[in-house]
Amino acid sequence: MNFSTTLLLILAFIAANLPFLVERIFFFVSPRKVNFSIVWMLFSFKGRLPRTPYWLVTPIVLAKLVALGLVLFDAIEAQKIAFSIFVGLVFILYAWVFFAVQVKRLHDQDISGKWSLLYFVPGVAVLSALNGLVAGADTENRFGAAEPELSQPPEKRFFWRLVELALLHALVLTLATLLEANLGEVHKQNWEFYAVNASLFVVFAYPGFVYRYLWRRRGG
Repeated sequence: MNFSTTLLLILAFIAANLPFLVERIFFFVSPRKVNFSIVWMLFSFKGRLPRTPYWLVTPIVLAKLVALGLVLFDAIEAQKIAFSIFVGLVFILYAWVFFAVQVKRLHDQDISGKWSLLYFVPGVAVLSALNGLVAGADTENRFGAAEPELSQPPEKRFFWRLVELALLHALVLTLATLLEANLGEVHKQNWEFYAVNASLFVVFAYPGFVYRYLWRRRGG
């Protein structure tokens, strides 16, 4: 095992444990600012959503939609019917999340969620960034009350730890690919490689999981 591989494994181990060691979401956002039901935040069209959770969710969902769209196009072109249907269903799920978040963000600005239908116009979806710039009023509007301030910040939800774990895994994979390209030709891998790689990354995260959910809660 050469120095580059050893360094990459050490980096992967550290990255895999960070979501369980750092209490701030994405290392800078207080859990207090996103203390909502995850199901409500991702799937409901009712209520109001502040800017902070909007910016945490929207870039990830948009990136997923673009990636899934490209995969779906290739699958249809290759006439992989079953795979195309599966990717299409996942695409619809992410599209639902995208519009649920957009509608609630519009509600926070006292704007009807019907304006989100403009995103069906080609190219307009990139303007979703504008939806996250204007802060909602602290007072109640026709879509409900603003999120109340909490006296004590809650613990970071396990959902956010998983999202961080997935993003850090993608970052480590990207660094590994860049390192491989620097050393020579990048070899194309099949899905089994990525499945094993993701499983190994989860194993690396086990010490952090034990520390956060087993050792600390027992007063260790």
